[in-house]
Amino acid sequence: MTRANDRIARALLTAGAAVGILAGAVAARIDVSGRAAQLPPDAIALVNDRPILRDELARAVEMLLADRREPPAERDRAAALGRLVDEELLAQHAIASGLLARDRTVRDVVLRAMVDSAVADAAGRAPTDGELGALLEMRRATAGAPAPPDIETARPELERAFTERARGEAMQAYLEGLRARARIVFAPGAAP
Repeated sequence: MTRANDRIARALLTAGAAVGILAGAVAARIDVSGRAAQLPPDAIALVNDRPILRDELARAVEMLLADRREPPAERDRAAALGRLVDEELLAQHAIASGLLARDRTVRDVVLRAMVDSAVADAAGRAPTDGELGALLEMRRATAGAPAPPDIETARPELERAFTERARGEAMQAYLEGLRARARIVFAPGAAP
């Protein structure tokens, strides 16, 4: 065996050992006993009864390999799954420890993410020409200054206004749904 072949063999042996160690570490952290039968069909793991879905793992592997050209290896999948488990444990601990209630920065980030999630569909839909025309007519009827003469001239401004209005309506509907399912008690005279 030449020195080059010897180095390649040692590198392959080291890589194989590293993959084995990583897989063992992941397996040691995840219960693979009888609870696996309790996994929902689309779940790859449960962390304190919260499922990690196969789609989440696929996205995590994709993000991990974004800069690489080779297909994912088992070690990449194991690393991504380990990270998802760690993230879930951290999220659960943050909630259980009251961080969301205590830390204004954390609360603001979560609220922003909830708003973005609640209005994502409404903000992503392009308005039809009919909707833009109705918005233009409404502006002509209420504006003090003359409105642009046609949709094409006003399209960028009308699309921004449409999206803003759609986001507001979606957020209002989302909040009304949350309020309908919530138990809210106000002090006398304090109700909004």
